[in-house]
Amino acid sequence: MNVLLYLSAPILAIALLGCNAPTATSTEQAPKAVAQADIQLDFSTPDKSLKTFWQIRDRIREQERVLYSEDQPKRKEFQDGLRRATTVDVFQTLSAGLSPVDKFERDILEVKVESESRAVVTVRIRNTTPIPAGAEVSKYEEASRRDGNRLRYIMEKSGTDWRVSELWEVAIYPAGEWRKTWPLDGKPRVGSLTFDGH
Repeated sequence: MNVLLYLSAPILAIALLGCNAPTATSTEQAPKAVAQADIQLDFSTPDKSLKTFWQIRDRIREQERVLYSEDQPKRKEFQDGLRRATTVDVFQTLSAGLSPVDKFERDILEVKVESESRAVVTVRIRNTTPIPAGAEVSKYEEASRRDGNRLRYIMEKSGTDWRVSELWEVAIYPAGEWRKTWPLDGKPRVGSLTFDGH
């Protein structure tokens, strides 16, 4: 399941506002999110809108990483607690720093315009983040990186703009069925994944 897909809507809204914000004058310092927002916004067709959406999602992940990596007193406090809760080896593993920001190859496989205001875009997304030196790649990881995930974005037209309204993915269990990932329709989410000792 792709972690990229689970960033919150409020953060996306903030990023969209930042992308449309006026450029700062030479006498004022632009916020990092705005200064780095060199995204060409294009919502004129389902595929162009989806590509814009992906660029914004990537930029949000980069900016969240900047915020996380900044020296904050609260983070130090948590790190001190983590140091007390783990052995030296485990602490070094968990606090070794952030892994590189994931890179993705996204291929649009089909754009099916169903009406003047609805389209279904089927895509394949692969994680192409460079494998760190010395890393051991499992057969599952190798297959996942090779084959990627199939997704369907439901696009709706509002005025002149196409917007993402739903995301569907091929479920792992039961295998092969399409399952809506978001929006959650106001229903509570049921957590089921466990990884890395969480």
